[in-house]
Amino acid sequence: MTMKILDLYAGLGGTARGIQKILTERKIPFEYVAIEIDSNVATTHKKNNPQSKVVVADALKYLNQVDNFHFVWASPPCHTHSQWQMINKGRGIEIPKPDPTLWFLIREFRKLAINFVVENVRPYYKKPLDNSVKIGRHLFWSSYPIKSFQVKETLTRFNKMTIIDWKEFHELETIESTRYFKRQALRNVCHWSIAAGIFEQFLEPKILPITSFLKGVESES
Repeated sequence: MTMKILDLYAGLGGTARGIQKILTERKIPFEYVAIEIDSNVATTHKKNNPQSKVVVADALKYLNQVDNFHFVWASPPCHTHSQWQMINKGRGIEIPKPDPTLWFLIREFRKLAINFVVENVRPYYKKPLDNSVKIGRHLFWSSYPIKSFQVKETLTRFNKMTIIDWKEFHELETIESTRYFKRQALRNVCHWSIAAGIFEQFLEPKILPITSFLKGVESES
């Protein structure tokens, strides 16, 4: 029996690395489908995670397929939600309205009653949706209880991290692009250890559907 994972807005692949690490350690066969709209980023994701099946596409077009997967992770664009928008506002720059894709996905996944995690940044506004968990600099909404845990800290302040700093921190290669986009792509990554810790909690025995799934895996081995 193969566990099927769908990674929406997959980026450079920090989440993929963490989840695939746990699946490999537990000897659970898996199919990992990563959806990324930027072909340059998608190519690099594949370099970072050779076991991912990478599809260049709009993540929202895959919503009608989520029930074909055992677990869905989504990291929709975060820049319009970020607390850094307040810095722009202080500089007299007009800030955009928060992208509603984040809230839409959470509501949609809850409505579909699937196993999911949605990741984003801590917002500059009062959160419109409850039941989020803060881990590091991220917020997570999920279909199962997530316990917070200690995470790897950046070597220096977030805004002082260089491209080399980010590459070493995430242990990932980055895209072939301008300095700005290289740095931005790395800053958008959820560290693999966070994804691993969250996914490992998903595999805990109290998650009944997964308990049944793991029994099926054991019986085949």
